[in-house]
Amino acid sequence: TLLNCSISEQPETRLRLRGCGADKKQTFVWKKAGQPDVTLHPQYEGEDAIIAIPTLEGWNIGWLAIN
Repeated sequence: TLLNCSISEQPETRLRLRGCGADKKQTFVWKKAGQPDVTLHPQYEGEDAIIAIPTLEGWNIGWLAIN
Protein backbone atom coordinates (compact mmCIF):
# COMPACT_ATOMS: atom_id res chain seq x y z
CA THR A 1 0.00 0.00 0.00
CA LEU A 2 1.29 3.45 -0.93
CA LEU A 3 -0.13 6.66 0.48
CA ASN A 4 0.63 10.13 -0.86
CA CYS A 5 -0.25 12.39 2.06
CA SER A 6 0.75 15.62 0.36
CA ILE A 7 -1.00 17.96 -2.06
CA SER A 8 1.64 17.31 -4.74
CA GLU A 9 1.88 14.40 -7.15
CA GLN A 10 4.20 11.55 -6.19
CA PRO A 11 6.21 10.80 -9.34
CA GLU A 12 6.64 7.25 -10.64
CA THR A 13 8.28 5.09 -7.99
CA ARG A 14 10.38 1.99 -8.58
CA LEU A 15 9.74 -0.91 -6.22
CA ARG A 16 12.01 -3.97 -5.87
CA LEU A 17 10.26 -7.19 -4.84
CA ARG A 18 12.69 -9.90 -3.79
CA GLY A 19 11.94 -13.54 -4.56
CA CYS A 20 9.49 -12.73 -7.38
CA GLY A 21 11.49 -14.06 -10.33
CA ALA A 22 10.05 -14.41 -13.83
CA ASP A 23 9.70 -18.18 -13.37
CA LYS A 24 6.97 -17.61 -10.75
CA LYS A 25 4.44 -16.45 -13.42
CA GLN A 26 2.93 -13.77 -11.19
CA THR A 27 0.66 -10.93 -12.28
CA PHE A 28 1.18 -7.47 -10.77
CA VAL A 29 -1.88 -5.21 -10.71
CA TRP A 30 -1.90 -1.57 -9.52
CA LYS A 31 -5.20 -0.61 -7.88
CA LYS A 32 -6.64 2.76 -6.89
CA ALA A 33 -10.13 3.41 -5.55
CA GLY A 34 -12.49 4.59 -8.27
CA GLN A 35 -9.97 3.88 -11.07
CA PRO A 36 -9.61 0.91 -13.42
CA ASP A 37 -6.94 -1.64 -12.51
CA VAL A 38 -3.61 -1.37 -14.33
CA THR A 39 -1.52 -4.47 -15.05
CA LEU A 40 2.16 -3.64 -14.51
CA HIS A 41 4.95 -5.39 -16.41
CA PRO A 42 8.08 -5.74 -14.28
CA GLN A 43 11.70 -5.93 -15.28
CA TYR A 44 13.58 -8.81 -13.72
CA GLU A 45 17.02 -8.91 -12.12
CA GLY A 46 17.65 -12.49 -11.11
CA GLU A 47 14.99 -13.41 -8.55
CA ASP A 48 13.87 -9.79 -8.09
CA ALA A 49 11.02 -8.04 -9.88
CA ILE A 50 11.41 -4.29 -10.45
CA ILE A 51 8.00 -2.61 -10.68
CA ALA A 52 7.35 0.96 -11.83
CA ILE A 53 4.48 2.26 -9.70
CA PRO A 54 2.53 4.95 -11.64
CA THR A 55 2.26 8.56 -10.51
CA LEU A 56 0.07 8.95 -7.44
CA GLU A 57 -1.94 12.15 -7.15
CA GLY A 58 -1.98 14.18 -3.94
CA TRP A 59 -4.01 12.77 -1.04
CA ASN A 60 -4.49 9.41 -2.77
CA ILE A 61 -3.78 5.79 -1.94
CA GLY A 62 -2.96 2.84 -4.16
CA TRP A 63 -1.91 -0.74 -3.67
CA LEU A 64 -0.19 -3.51 -5.59
CA ALA A 65 -2.01 -6.83 -5.88
CA ILE A 66 0.11 -9.87 -6.75
CA ASN A 67 -1.72 -12.86 -8.16
